[in-house]
Amino acid sequence: MPHRERAVREQPLEPAVIGGQVRGDPAVDVTPVVEADEDAQQHIGSECQHVGSGRTASRPSCRLDLGRVDVGQGIQRRVYHRHGHDAPSYRRGSVAFAGPVGRRSVCRTATLRPALLVTEGRALSIIELGEVRDEPVSAPPVRRPRAAGRPLRSAAVLLLALVVLGGATPTPQRTVYAVPASRTSTAYLAGDGVFVVDPPAPEGDRFLTAYAQPSATGVGVRRRWQAPLARTGNYLDVRFERGMVLTLAVNAPNRLFQTTAFDAVTGRQRWQHPGAPQPATGGGLLVTNGREDGSGRMSGIEPDTGRLLWSVPLPSSASPSYHLNPEGQVDRFVLLQPTGEVQVYDAGTGHLLRSVDTLPADRSAYQRAQVVDDLLLLVPPGSTRLVSFGLADLKPLWTAEVTLVSHVLSCGGLLCAVPQIGGLQVLDPATGAVRWSESGQDVLADVRSGRLLMTVPGQGYTVRDAATGQERVELGEWSLLPVLRPDDPLAGVRRGDDGRMVVAELDLVTGRTRIVDVLPGIAGSCQASLPVLLCQRLDGTTALWRLTR
Repeated sequence: MPHRERAVREQPLEPAVIGGQVRGDPAVDVTPVVEADEDAQQHIGSECQHVGSGRTASRPSCRLDLGRVDVGQGIQRRVYHRHGHDAPSYRRGSVAFAGPVGRRSVCRTATLRPALLVTEGRALSIIELGEVRDEPVSAPPVRRPRAAGRPLRSAAVLLLALVVLGGATPTPQRTVYAVPASRTSTAYLAGDGVFVVDPPAPEGDRFLTAYAQPSATGVGVRRRWQAPLARTGNYLDVRFERGMVLTLAVNAPNRLFQTTAFDAVTGRQRWQHPGAPQPATGGGLLVTNGREDGSGRMSGIEPDTGRLLWSVPLPSSASPSYHLNPEGQVDRFVLLQPTGEVQVYDAGTGHLLRSVDTLPADRSAYQRAQVVDDLLLLVPPGSTRLVSFGLADLKPLWTAEVTLVSHVLSCGGLLCAVPQIGGLQVLDPATGAVRWSESGQDVLADVRSGRLLMTVPGQGYTVRDAATGQERVELGEWSLLPVLRPDDPLAGVRRGDDGRMVVAELDLVTGRTRIVDVLPGIAGSCQASLPVLLCQRLDGTTALWRLTR
């Protein structure tokens, strides 16, 4: 059975690390790349002998004899575990194969995990060759009579083989890189980097560490910078906006959000503001700082300096909602005052554009407002209706009966109203007429190109047509992964019967589930921006995969 090659390139042993702590310590613990099992360890000698090459050997190395292994074509080689000046050093673990600089060693025994190790300087590359199984014993070949014209036929076959192999595409390889993070740290994909946030440390240092994602031919993640963080507080997100790295933290017990901006190149802290950020038109940031005591603010921030550009009050019940332009920036936001007044603001300047009173007789009541495309949708008191206004002029357009609506989404040119009790109602945005509805426990999970991804707990995902509600295909049970960008492919994972993690791309347009890879040793906490995948492994370490799509 041919082996499916899987490539693994671990990080150079600079001050960075393979599977351990960072902080620039070259003597960090490193998990061995290839370990011998109990049967193989019986072959390991207990003595360590020095090996040289005659009088020219000026730097002896220490080796442990692991016996002979088959390297193919009937050839056997004696394999050693080397340690010394001519081989990379490893700590922690039983046995790891290593060789002199530039040496390649191939292990193909039943007791040792097969791998091709390539060492160059202090860098290590591993190409896993897959599982090695005992080949069936073949019968001795029977000599056939020599036929006339055989040399000519052999030459023709050889020529055909050269033509076919010359045009063959190399076997795609998966690459995995260890991310230097402790078992209690949290890693985030953002921009072209990986950001590691240390856990709270009341009596020690705490850092945000930025790493560059390796290229397809890179040897490992490279540390860009490290910046100190507050010792307390929980960090919810790290993102890349306006050329800055923004962290979002929440502090107990008041549960207030705090945004901190770091220079993307140097890691120097630029500013801090209370609230959560979003990119806005005009090159600024819109920061929403809601407070239960009514002292919240909506603010415009200059990204480079953190300078406050403008600010408007944000009542505790204002229920802010946002309108995005085609570039994904907030150009307008809506505040719903307790008195029933709906206010539309310019997100670039903070100017009030227009307002309308939605509650007669100057009374106060709880309402909810939401911006969907170019409509302002209002849920009046009682939550039994949905009232539509034009966002440009706030003129009422229509009213629809939607009981206990939770929220509304844009879906393929229509409106998908999600009730609090489950199910779905799909409305015409021009008239509010119900196109189709679905009662029950169906949950809308995602919308892509006029297709709805629906799920029923315990029954997996199905794809429906947004215009008709017709079920297109069943995709099965998956766990959707957070994606980095809105246009990133949908990615799902599920655990196979053998415990390995199946990674798939879910295409709602074609209705197909394409298996991207099957990975061993994955615990979860994955983020995706295919073909890049960031996950925590079963041993608590974090790794980044570059998968073959």
